[in-house]
Amino acid sequence: MTTVAIATLGCKVNQFESEAMIASLEQKGYRVVPFEEQADIAIINTCTVTHRADFQSRQMIRRAHRSNPNALVIVTGCYAQIDAEKLSKIEGVNYVLGNREKDDIVGFLSRIEQDVLPSIHVESIEQVTLFEDTPLLSFRHHTRAFLKIQDGCNATCSYCIVPQARGGSRSLPPGGVLTHLKELKERGFQEVVLTGIHLGAYGLDLHPEVPLENLLEKVEGAESPPRIRLSSMEPGDFSSALITSSPVPPRSALISIFPSRAETMRS
Repeated sequence: MTTVAIATLGCKVNQFESEAMIASLEQKGYRVVPFEEQADIAIINTCTVTHRADFQSRQMIRRAHRSNPNALVIVTGCYAQIDAEKLSKIEGVNYVLGNREKDDIVGFLSRIEQDVLPSIHVESIEQVTLFEDTPLLSFRHHTRAFLKIQDGCNATCSYCIVPQARGGSRSLPPGGVLTHLKELKERGFQEVVLTGIHLGAYGLDLHPEVPLENLLEKVEGAESPPRIRLSSMEPGDFSSALITSSPVPPRSALISIFPSRAETMRS
């Protein structure tokens, strides 16, 4: 059985996407092992939100090759999306995949076995307008699950490279959110973290718009795990409607908020 080890750097969205890769790999018969163990394939899901994150990503890549020189090393994530050429030149790197390409990691590995492929597979992401739903119904060894409901960012902050790495803001429609929450509840999860690159922009790209406070009202009236958390909330995301719509728990639900991306960077 082919073994795979995955290392994840960065935000909860990256953590969600790594878990999605794990689930799809295990479904196809791969055995996922801890990153510290020897593996046939090593996947590094990188971050590029700061220079420190770039450094840590490169460090993890070199560590993977140094500890297991015979492994097939695949680099993906935001740093790979931004600077694939540079990462492809690091000793030991076999392939570089963009953020969209990692969604089909199983298909990519099957093509490696059949064809001689170029080392870089990164498509432009800045013009992507539709949310790509990634079903994930298990989180190994966790009682709390993440659910990605938003991706990308429309802000043009001079200090931030996220829009280039993730593209524009796009959202999972409410029906999809409620379906996934119900499925996670049925699998015994007591807590789910709703994640996004800019979660406060959730639903503003949908037609008609569904602001985050409206989504939370729908969640309150639906079948979902008893505890819902929000992540990646910026201070400016708190509209008066969101603040005044804090839930009165008819079903003992509790919605809480993790620190924002900016606050996490400051710490």
